[in-house]
Amino acid sequence: MGVLFSVKDYKTWKRAETEKYGQGWAGQEKIVETAPLTGPYVNKIWRFRIKYPKDWTIKENVDYSESNPYRKALPSAGRKFQVIEFSNPNQSMTIAVWGETVVNRDLVDIVTERAIGIAGDREYRNNEKAKFTVIHWESSVEVKYQAFLKNADVVLTIEGKGALAESSLMSKTLMIMLEAFVPL
Repeated sequence: MGVLFSVKDYKTWKRAETEKYGQGWAGQEKIVETAPLTGPYVNKIWRFRIKYPKDWTIKENVDYSESNPYRKALPSAGRKFQVIEFSNPNQSMTIAVWGETVVNRDLVDIVTERAIGIAGDREYRNNEKAKFTVIHWESSVEVKYQAFLKNADVVLTIEGKGALAESSLMSKTLMIMLEAFVPL
């Protein structure tokens, strides 16, 4: 009887151990892609490349578009501009990339200044090319994420907003886009 129990227990243990073999420790699993990413969108003025969900719409700031022959140069320090905005088909979630020129300012100071009133702790997301500091807010109706990256004298802020009911989907979508983000 004891041998049968031991064999059954061993098989149960082996199945549990090999079920997620090669996926890392719990909590380190790769984020499930919410929608296939397409793109990339490239902006050589602000120096970044980003992939975005396939069916989402794009609204680009023409002042910083490479296709605009009268495009503007990077703004003076301290001025923040929206470069591009991606929206899901029903407009309930948006992810925008903002650019700001900074001189002699540390990213930690910038994030601390903007993190007033956050509901959660800072999170750090890295991919092969970029390191992000992520903060988020939650209200009774919406959730908002901001991911910060400093590239030379430019701070890029990737900001996601969505309805509170879609906060999990917003978080996953933003994180998968951060994994595909490349500063140039």
